Amino acid sequence: MGLQRAALPAASFVAATLTILLIWAPDFVNAVHPPEIIKKPQNQGVRVGGVASFYCAARGDPPPSIVWRKNAKKVSGTQSRYTVLEQPGGISILRIEPVRAGRDDAPYECVAENGVGDAVSADATLTVYEVSRCKKDMLFCSDTPL
Repeated sequence: MGLQRAALPAASFVAATLTILLIWAPDFVNAVHPPEIIKKPQNQGVRVGGVASFYCAARGDPPPSIVWRKNAKKVSGTQSRYTVLEQPGGISILRIEPVRAGRDDAPYECVAENGVGDAVSADATLTVYEVSRCKKDMLFCSDTPL
């Protein structure tokens, strides 16, 4: 005796279909996806006193949270020269201003996690250049780093 659509009222048919989906395809109904970085931060060279901005975007279900790390330590947006901006769509921006030689030259890492699967990360390096090696109107330099 199979389930016959014509014999069931519309509401019963919908309830039966949903029950079958919940039993046989729970991953389809309750889709969860581990985090994935879709925009990786890029390496940068910035002059002393300039501004560095790293961008990172991630997706997943549930939406992942993003944290930034410098030399494997969490960067706090409460530090005076560091600002972390969270934007809609899983975008996070790390801004460093003013950039300081000897303090900001480092690898920076964007880490995304949402409790599903493992956290994922992408990194980029900030290289700080001497002002004397840059033209006055240049924000980015290509000469020898400090």
